[in-house]
Amino acid sequence: MRNSFTPFPNKNLEVFDRYITNEKSSGNLLASPAAIGDYQLTFTAGHGAVVDDVVTIQEGGHTSQAEITAVATNLITLDTRLDHAFTTAADVYLGAENIALNGSMASPVICRVKPAPEAIISVSRMIITITDDTAMDDAKFGGITALANGIVLRKYGDSGSFVKNFCNIKSNNEFALRTYDLTYSDKAPAGVYGLRTRRTFAGDEKQATFIRLDGSRNDELQIVIQDDLTGLTSMNAVAQGNIARGG
Repeated sequence: MRNSFTPFPNKNLEVFDRYITNEKSSGNLLASPAAIGDYQLTFTAGHGAVVDDVVTIQEGGHTSQAEITAVATNLITLDTRLDHAFTTAADVYLGAENIALNGSMASPVICRVKPAPEAIISVSRMIITITDDTAMDDAKFGGITALANGIVLRKYGDSGSFVKNFCNIKSNNEFALRTYDLTYSDKAPAGVYGLRTRRTFAGDEKQATFIRLDGSRNDELQIVIQDDLTGLTSMNAVAQGNIARGG
């Protein structure tokens, strides 16, 4: 069947659910090993982590992702306990969960999700949410004026030798055209206005495929921000599907 894709035959598939973030810094940031269940990590000096950053840790095909709730010099507190142990050789990525960032055609902001080198991710869908203090309608992007250049959803493959653009979205109306189940949320009576939508790839009634990201080829799923989105309160995106490790 078209939807029963197994990247590594005879390997157990695991659920994949991860924020798509901008990558503001990366490296071997763990100053000491981390164990399963840890929620406080010691980072190396000069790490640059701040509260509300998303930490993604990858090693041996395993990945943990959590949000930072406190920073005390090099002691980092997470909102979720680690589900895998990592050594100081682990790759650590820091990025913003809120990707309402300032990009342009000349200097786009790249937000990404990527597997560890030893893993393959099969993305079945993306979910995007937007919040704002301003009411939303189809002519806007969230609650701000429709974008001039748009956000591009794409696969960036094999370290840039392959690029596949899925769509460019400049307005809420284009979200409705290019995605599924677009809904608005009103203030009731306080709070914020909201938008939520999903782009589903898997399923015969959708596009009958997965977006395959091969860590050994440095594949990435990207949202390319080409306008200033800082007028929004927030924009968040997640990628969901399954992950398999080789070996």
